[in-house]
Amino acid sequence: MNVATVKQPRPVPGKVDIATLVKKDIEARVHKGMEKYGRRLASNNGNDPDIHLYQELVDATLYCRQMLLEKEALRSALMRFVHWYTHATISAHHRRQLKPVYEAARSFLNQRPWDRAENEIR
Repeated sequence: MNVATVKQPRPVPGKVDIATLVKKDIEARVHKGMEKYGRRLASNNGNDPDIHLYQELVDATLYCRQMLLEKEALRSALMRFVHWYTHATISAHHRRQLKPVYEAARSFLNQRPWDRAENEIR
């Protein structure tokens, strides 16, 4: 599966207002810029915004791919654990001890992608 071609479901009503989160993020970035540069970002500041934006988007793309790769590695590890737990010969004592981990892994793996994203925000 290539994540670049995965079909996404139609959006459903959500719980978290993303615009509010982004507004807070922008305010935090402006504050950080004031601390670092002593001024807010302004036009005609000597930098080429086209190049700066492109560089930032390349960085963001790299971070997104890293995130997708690491989450897929986690899902793969959880799937291996669930398979092992289901098929391994282990004592009843150890099976009882591992059952909460097994149930949490199954719950995570059974969530739809948009449910997982929502739970990660909490």
